[in-house]
Amino acid sequence: MIYFDRESLEAFTGFASTDMKDAGKTMTATVWESFVEELDRGIAGWMHRWCGVPTFGSHQVTEYHDGRGQNGLEYDSDLYAETDRLFFLRESATGDPVVYTDTAIETASPSWVKRQIRCATTGGDFTYFEDEGLGVVRFHTNVPLEGYKNVKIEYWAGFEDGSEDLEQIRIIAKRLAGNLLNVKKKFQEAQTIRNTGVRDYSQMFDLEVDRKVFTPELEMMLTRYRRYQFGSGGFR
Repeated sequence: MIYFDRESLEAFTGFASTDMKDAGKTMTATVWESFVEELDRGIAGWMHRWCGVPTFGSHQVTEYHDGRGQNGLEYDSDLYAETDRLFFLRESATGDPVVYTDTAIETASPSWVKRQIRCATTGGDFTYFEDEGLGVVRFHTNVPLEGYKNVKIEYWAGFEDGSEDLEQIRIIAKRLAGNLLNVKKKFQEAQTIRNTGVRDYSQMFDLEVDRKVFTPELEMMLTRYRRYQFGSGGFR
């Protein structure tokens, strides 16, 4: 997933190859192009890790969950506890998930059976709903047996290209890149001052003021896309 290229970064930040140095020399157009590509990959990887997602773009997800079997109370008419029926998605789905359960014993080859979602024409096996961004699959029939990774859930997550959310994330990425470039520019100016030895230049900038790349404002903007894991194994 590319969040910015050279042209969009130059238009957003005002920086160009002539503003940046590599080994004490002004960057060539080729070096600057490669530098921007590396910057995009680095910022993308950091944002993905911080938010707990593989990418913000539209992508297909396949998850495996453990079936919990029957854990209802002995005196309860229902053999299943509510937690036996619930499976929480790790990402926010953009549509209804497709769910399979492995009905084979552990010593046999997997036998994946597609389960039906409840809809207007059929009661199905499970219901899918979202609760404040948390995707939940709840079985009401054919509850998965106890087993290891015997429930498979497939769905699409992320944001479509051109969507408002993805454009907002691209702006955040370019602001982070601009802050990093500003720090790099300050270091270059500091080196110039050392080389020229002109004391009056020391008031041109305050490096500490601009050292903060991930500002509180950017953190607040990116927090809405962050996924948090909680005790039951789900993410919101």
